[in-house]
Amino acid sequence: MHFKILFIFWCIAPFVLSLCPSESWSWQSYCLFFNSTPTNFGNSELSCQKVHGRLTSIHDAFYNAVLSQTAAKEFLNTSAIDFWIGATKYTWDESWIWDDGTSLNYTDWKSGEPNNETGKDCAASYLIDGYWSAQKCSELKPFVCELSEKFFTSTTEAPTTKSHPISFNCSKGGVYYPPTGSCYFALEKYQTWKNAEIQCKSFGSDLTSIHTDAEFNFLFFENIKPLKQSFWIGLHSEDKEKTWKWTDNSLFDYSPWLTGYPQAIKGSDCGFIIIQQEDVHYDAYFANTQCNNTYFSICKKFYLN
Repeated sequence: MHFKILFIFWCIAPFVLSLCPSESWSWQSYCLFFNSTPTNFGNSELSCQKVHGRLTSIHDAFYNAVLSQTAAKEFLNTSAIDFWIGATKYTWDESWIWDDGTSLNYTDWKSGEPNNETGKDCAASYLIDGYWSAQKCSELKPFVCELSEKFFTSTTEAPTTKSHPISFNCSKGGVYYPPTGSCYFALEKYQTWKNAEIQCKSFGSDLTSIHTDAEFNFLFFENIKPLKQSFWIGLHSEDKEKTWKWTDNSLFDYSPWLTGYPQAIKGSDCGFIIIQQEDVHYDAYFANTQCNNTYFSICKKFYLN
C-alpha cells in the first residue's frame, strides 16, 4: 500500500462537524472506537455489540490506510503488532465475510494469506503496513468497533426510495430487515416444530424462510449468535426428505446444509438452523431432524401483513 501518498491526502482532507464522542474517531458516517485491551475475537464482537456497534469492516484502500495509521497511534503504548477487524471465515463455503454481514469487496491480505491452517478463521490487520492475516480466534488482540453516527443524535435521515421501507416499527419486539421488507421474531422457548409454527401463525407470521446469504447473516448476528441456540425455521418435507419447501410457500432457492444433511432418516421432516462452536468461533447451517424435538424458533412477517 502507498501509505505516504494516502497519509498526505488524509492530512489535507477537510474535516466536517462530527456527531461522534470525543473519545472516538469520526470516519464518514461512522464513529470508530479503538479498544486497546487484548481480547479474543468472540469477546471483541460482543464488546462492540454491547455498545450497538460491530467490529469494523473495510471496503476500500483509503479507509484501510487511515484505519491502520490511526490504530498505530491509538495502540502505540501496547505490545500489539496487529488488531482485530471484522472479517471471519464462518460460512459453509469457507468464504470470508464482514461482521456486519457485508461481503469482502476489497481485500488487502498479506502475501500467502489467508492461510488454510485449521482454526485460523478470524482476520487481523498489521499496524506496520495495514496488511491482513488469518489468525486463531482465541488470540488476544486490541480491536476497533464502528458505530453509526445516527446513534449519537435524535435526528434521522429521510428515507430513500426503495422497494420496501428503509425502517419499520415491528411489534412484539421484532427486528426489521429492509431488503426483505419483513419483521423477524425470536421465540425464546423450547418447543416442537408444529407448536412453533402455530405460535408464529397466531400473530400473522410463519416460521422464517431464508433466501440469501445476506438474510442468513442478518439472522445469524441478530438472533443465532447472541443467543447461541439452534432455531426452528419454516423448512419441512412432505415426501420423506426427498424435497423441501417453506411454510410461507416461497421458493426453496437457498440451502446451506451442514455437511451430511439433509439426512434421510424416518421422521426427520423438519428443518432447523444448527449452531456449532469451534474455539470461540460460531458457525450456522441448515439441518433436519425429528419434528418433535424442541428448539427456539424464528418467525418472519412481511411488513404489509
